[in-house]
Amino acid sequence: FFCPGAGRRITALWGAGGRRRAREKGRAAARRGAMASAEDLSVLKELQARPENRMCVDCETKNPQWASVNYGVFMCLECSGKHRSLGVHISFVRSVNMDSWKPVELKKMQCGGNRQANEFFQQYGVPKTTPIETKYHSKAAELYRESIRAAAEGRKYQPPPPSEVKRMEQKSRQQASLAKSNSGQVQRPKKSSGDDWNDW
Repeated sequence: FFCPGAGRRITALWGAGGRRRAREKGRAAARRGAMASAEDLSVLKELQARPENRMCVDCETKNPQWASVNYGVFMCLECSGKHRSLGVHISFVRSVNMDSWKPVELKKMQCGGNRQANEFFQQYGVPKTTPIETKYHSKAAELYRESIRAAAEGRKYQPPPPSEVKRMEQKSRQQASLAKSNSGQVQRPKKSSGDDWNDW
């Protein structure tokens, strides 16, 4: 994964002395009521203006005003509510306008994009129309989260190819099915030999 433009405004926040500036930004956001700063809003609006991000990542709603940091995607209000129910470890939801943003979160947004996310999911057999609960609990979602995290942190990460993931999922399902069938077997009583004394 490559983050186009991520080294521009974000580096200034996350480079030398970046942690100190991030803390200062956090305190300033608290004083403002945790709204996005003008600088953060400028970065986010620039990303929102891209054609690929003008429609919700999960449905056809236009002009999405919410985002999932884990995937670097924009979404509508209705879908953001479903994402919140997944838990922050699956999808960390932010409002573009009403929430404060950390530098690393902005970087993840720059590394993502709605089209890129949907194309990745599609490769792993998870189309855009997949129900949100199923879609974001899939192996594809896990791999994409790690891809975005690695790109934002400047690490190299190569997810396994779709064919390998499919093979692993089939094997996992077979093992689960076998374990279920084995647990359902009833232990039959030992057949008596007819000689009660010998059975003791």
